[in-house]
Amino acid sequence: MALRSIRGRLALRLTLSFLIPTVGGLLAVGLIADQVAQRTLEAQLSERLIAIAKSERAMLEGYFTELLTRVEGTDERSLTNLQKRIAPIAKETGVRRVFIFRPDTLTNIVDANNAVPYGHRYYELEADAVELSAVRDGECRPSVLYTAEDGTPYKYAYAPIFNPNTGEVIAIIGVEGSADQVEELEQLRRNLLILGAVIVLVLLLTATWTARRLRKAVSNLVAAAKRIGAGNLEEGVPQTRTDELGELEVAVDRMREALRSREEELQMMLSGIAHEVRNPLGGIELFVGLLDEDLAEVGHAAGAGPRGHVARVTRELEYLARVVNEFLEYARRSKLSPSRFAAEPFIKELEQVMAADLLSAEVTLKMTVPEGLELTADRDRLRRVLLNLIRNAGQASSPGATVEVEVLAQADKRMVRVTDQGAGIAKEKLEEVFRPFFTTREKGTGLGLPLARKVIEAHGGELHIESEVGKGTQLTLVIPFDAEMKGAESMTDIPDGWLG
Repeated sequence: MALRSIRGRLALRLTLSFLIPTVGGLLAVGLIADQVAQRTLEAQLSERLIAIAKSERAMLEGYFTELLTRVEGTDERSLTNLQKRIAPIAKETGVRRVFIFRPDTLTNIVDANNAVPYGHRYYELEADAVELSAVRDGECRPSVLYTAEDGTPYKYAYAPIFNPNTGEVIAIIGVEGSADQVEELEQLRRNLLILGAVIVLVLLLTATWTARRLRKAVSNLVAAAKRIGAGNLEEGVPQTRTDELGELEVAVDRMREALRSREEELQMMLSGIAHEVRNPLGGIELFVGLLDEDLAEVGHAAGAGPRGHVARVTRELEYLARVVNEFLEYARRSKLSPSRFAAEPFIKELEQVMAADLLSAEVTLKMTVPEGLELTADRDRLRRVLLNLIRNAGQASSPGATVEVEVLAQADKRMVRVTDQGAGIAKEKLEEVFRPFFTTREKGTGLGLPLARKVIEAHGGELHIESEVGKGTQLTLVIPFDAEMKGAESMTDIPDGWLG
């Protein structure tokens, strides 16, 4: 679960490392492009409106300019002539409005659409006080871009009309830009948003695809590392990439090959050691037996004097032979032979084997197993593991104590607990008991629990230990319940009677 979570975070970080800079860059470019486009379109609109205002002013030169100096609201004929004079350009250019107003009072003189009465005050123009001030000084100026209540953007442009005799500004032509003039900007914004969304989507798909490929490669390497760590050195590391991760795959596979070669050499060396040690041990056992027979013939009693010494030598030889055998069994490997079998008769078989040994030590054996429960494992190896754990529990118990064996079902797993009421193990030594050759007993080999853990881990399970000084120890075997036992690790044949 932890590795899956780490790989998930790796994929997320890879995706975000693609998305965050790109989205940030797209936003920055989009904002800059929008600002540049807005300013460009505003400048173009301003130039166009000012050009229209100047054209209208040119249409009024001469008679109509003089008419503006003396026209009044009651002079309908003059106002009509002025309206007809400015209306054609307004219609041809497609602007929203063209109007002429007094520079000092901001009151209407004439409107191209004839929609605003003479003398009407344009209060909205007060917002353009700065621009109108420059127009009164003889300049042509555009206003800023406004947005109407309906969301429509618009813009004004102003051009002064001069008195031909005095040069005084007697009126101002105002031109209001149509909403059509800024639709290009809105369309550009929409296009930028669509383009940005498409780029982000493509980037997201690319980042997800890349992250998945990297995650798959990492997962393969993790799986290979776990296999190698568990001792499976036969299965090679898949070569799926040609980049740096591919180089790592090659390096891991070469490491596996090197470990496999070294393990083969070690097993050959151990086999040689076993052969060289077992031969003299066999000879010593033979001559010790002959010596015991000779001592018996000359009248020495068994278990006392010289024959007692011979008996102690025999026991030490047996211990030495057991150490050699267990050492070799810990180092060797062979394939599991999984099968599905009922738990109840399996546990009763263990009870029959161990009952006599525990009875002689005045220790009670209690077995608890649900009816109909099944186990999936290499039956022979699991039997030897449990026999060893039960025997250890009995040896750790005092007369009158109870050793309890309980089998439990948990989803797709099975648990077997072996609990004793012995002296317990100190907390700081709990992990040491799984270290090869660590033992608290005088004649213990220190290989029993490490070999038991190897067997259980080869099944894809776990072996846990809990202990409290003065109260006892509990060992829990957790093995998967799988009829096929796919992917089980290799493990050695383990003889009856091995002890930790």
